[in-house]
Amino acid sequence: MEFFGFDIGGTEIKWAAMKQNYEITARGSLPTPQTGAEDLLDVLFPLAGCGRYAGIGVSVPGYISDGVSGIVRGGGHLRYLDGFPLGAALRERCETPVYVENDGKCCAVGEYEFGALRGSHIGVVLNIGTGIGGGIVIDGTVLKGSHAFAGEFSFILTGPEKNATFGLAGGWQNGLMRRIIAEKGLPRGTKMSGFEMFDHIKAGDPAALRALDGYAGALALQIYNLQAIIDPDVFAIGGGIGCEPALIDAVRLGVRRLIGDNPMKIPVPNVVPAATGKDSNLLGAVCALRKNLVNTGDQNEKFFPG
Repeated sequence: MEFFGFDIGGTEIKWAAMKQNYEITARGSLPTPQTGAEDLLDVLFPLAGCGRYAGIGVSVPGYISDGVSGIVRGGGHLRYLDGFPLGAALRERCETPVYVENDGKCCAVGEYEFGALRGSHIGVVLNIGTGIGGGIVIDGTVLKGSHAFAGEFSFILTGPEKNATFGLAGGWQNGLMRRIIAEKGLPRGTKMSGFEMFDHIKAGDPAALRALDGYAGALALQIYNLQAIIDPDVFAIGGGIGCEPALIDAVRLGVRRLIGDNPMKIPVPNVVPAATGKDSNLLGAVCALRKNLVNTGDQNEKFFPG
């Protein structure tokens, strides 16, 4: 028995086939269609259709109240998914159980079952991408909230100004890259990859180090706030730049500064790098699928985390 996972992003779809012990037996990626939901289904079906798998787990941007129907609210960059019943439509085509979950929540599930949140009572994933994704896990269950909106960290306000959100300030492009470009006095519109940014940082470039300090301080501020609100055991930082030791060290320093300057002492946030890398959403999507199969009795399926 094997399962199949999709991680649908704004520009790329990652996919993987997995054994019952979550060993990945095949994987790949392809461009995300930008033209419509039916075109998306045309891409997904040939990979996982015709009942070849015991179930399909799907990670997707947007708010998902019911993973079985998989009606997507929002859809992030993929606006054509807003209101579309992705789970029901894919299940009808592929003739197999399908479960759809928000990408940040899938990441949190993957980190809880296989990564840095494992064994925690309350764990938080902050996934640094274009914005700040992630999720909150409490005793192995992802907190969804009343509107499937819990853990949507990008929408935290950082000030009263229009678009003053954690997502814009904390994403790697609008956050760290913009700061490095400004500190180095480079022309607006200059682009850098994550590797290039951290090449400057690792080389000890003073401007890049100032940018990192400011960026990490902004992340630390929101981590401090989240510690006061939900008091987690651990914060796992993920995403393309989340595994960089220099970033983790800078965020930890920023947290210590905030706590040291605050007369009202709070528990020191435990900040660690996420451990599952680019597979977190795929693993989390299949985990969510299998838990749903157990809960609904759709199949004679037992859930055994790897």
